[in-house]
Amino acid sequence: MSEQENNNQINELKKIISRMQLLLDEAKIILSGENKFTSVDFRQVAQQKGSETDTPQGRIIEGVFDGQRMIGPDGKQYTVPPNYASKSKLVEGDMLKLTIGPDGTFLYKQIGPVERNRIVGTLTYDDIEKQYYGQTDSRRYKLITAAVTYFKGEEGDEVIMLVPRDESSTWAAVENIIKKTPQTSSSSATAVEPIEKQTNVTSSDISLFQQADKEMTGEQSTDNNTQPIENQADQNSQNNDENGFINL
Repeated sequence: MSEQENNNQINELKKIISRMQLLLDEAKIILSGENKFTSVDFRQVAQQKGSETDTPQGRIIEGVFDGQRMIGPDGKQYTVPPNYASKSKLVEGDMLKLTIGPDGTFLYKQIGPVERNRIVGTLTYDDIEKQYYGQTDSRRYKLITAAVTYFKGEEGDEVIMLVPRDESSTWAAVENIIKKTPQTSSSSATAVEPIEKQTNVTSSDISLFQQADKEMTGEQSTDNNTQPIENQADQNSQNNDENGFINL
């Protein structure tokens, strides 16, 4: 077995151990009767607070967000675009209004956000479930992939999450991600290249220079001062669209 294959197996075993530890922590929490994750019956909430009406602009449905989808008053589930959920930082229990246009377009609007708490955790990834998590001292929360990739999150990064204040939840909204190590700037000083590379001088030319220097010893003084080399680098920024639409 090559060294690379051995390192790959070690890394895979570390991931398995980490995943087993997370599952063990969750099992302990369930057995203790604390934080049983989502404690809300979203179908019941949607029946009580939701509505559905037909208008000239289209069908308007008000429902509750369950972390991934909107639950309508009749119990139907409506897909919420991950980009919209991420940009709007939706959390479980938020009330949404969905307008289905005559042309089949879906337009969501947040109309009743619940009170939120801000918590801090560590970003992890489950290879088997293909799911990102925010791990705190007591438990872990599922995170929408679009939110993690928007912030260019990686395992081990610090993740700032929003969760419902008054209810436990399975999902958390990503407010921000702090990189585990600072990114180095490309404008950092670079080592001065040898004179052979700077001036394309060959070894034979150097020999001639050395011979001439011997002959001139005592007649001329050498200048040992070097000239600084300056480099500059530019950085780019990126913008993202904040709208979320779905065509039927």
